[in-house]
Amino acid sequence: MKKLLIILVAIFGITTIKAQQPSVERSIWGVQVGGLTVRAYNETRLSNNIALRVEAGYVGNALMSFSLWHFVAYPEISVQPRFYYNLQRRHQNGRVISNNAADFLTLNIFAVPRWGWAVSDDVGNIIGGVGFTPMWGMRRNLGNHFEYELGAGVGYIFGFDGGSGVLPRLHFRIGYRF
Repeated sequence: MKKLLIILVAIFGITTIKAQQPSVERSIWGVQVGGLTVRAYNETRLSNNIALRVEAGYVGNALMSFSLWHFVAYPEISVQPRFYYNLQRRHQNGRVISNNAADFLTLNIFAVPRWGWAVSDDVGNIIGGVGFTPMWGMRRNLGNHFEYELGAGVGYIFGFDGGSGVLPRLHFRIGYRF
């Protein structure tokens, strides 16, 4: 009887340890701002290390053409499958991984519609487009509800007018989680 009890405790202990494997959160809702950009987002768990992030927001940029600066703001919608590759290591090192506080790789697939643009003056045709950007990034918590996020990558955009081009992307955002 004593041996059976020891075996059951050992099995329960191993099962409990396996059940506590680090994982991304089931669902996170929040808003982030950075520079001239504001976005609302949701991240939903697809597996222990992969989350699907959907964003909608307004992006602001300052553009220079012919030695003149122009301000443009436009809506952008994006979908990003995010692979959080260092959750296990951060957890083993005693670092916080709640709210997906880890480093990630993603493919940012985005669309910029032709409607909703705001421009400081005539900057030419507003074309919009769709594109993709492979990116590296990191997210860290600032207390219970705040976060910051860094990301960088180089992608490609296909304009609705038939034009296309390389698009570098770099962001620093501060956010609030609900």
